[in-house]
Amino acid sequence: MQAAPSLDLALIGLPGILLGMLLGYVFGGARTFRPVDRACLGVISSFMGGIIISLILGVYMEISTVEIIFVISSFLGGYIMGAFSNWAPTKEPKKKRHIVFDPEAEDEEFDRQLEEALGGGG
Repeated sequence: MQAAPSLDLALIGLPGILLGMLLGYVFGGARTFRPVDRACLGVISSFMGGIIISLILGVYMEISTVEIIFVISSFLGGYIMGAFSNWAPTKEPKKKRHIVFDPEAEDEEFDRQLEEALGGGG
């Protein structure tokens, strides 16, 4: 087995890096996804995108298993770079305010709690 020249190998990995950076940038900036979801999307999209790029390049040239693994890993590297370049923190859930009604308590205390819950301060 003869190793591919380094320039040819770099050209094979370039589409994976660029598309991975694009997907990483998009998924990294999505505030609705948790960090675990973003990581899983990165692994799945890197594997699927690397396979698709390898199939497309396989039409034009002969690609071995090592080169397929290189394309997948370059896609994952591009995804990581893109995700960290546009990382957005996840949305924090809004705090729910509760009013506790105690029939034994004074009406003034209940009114004060109601005003605080509604944002009146009081």
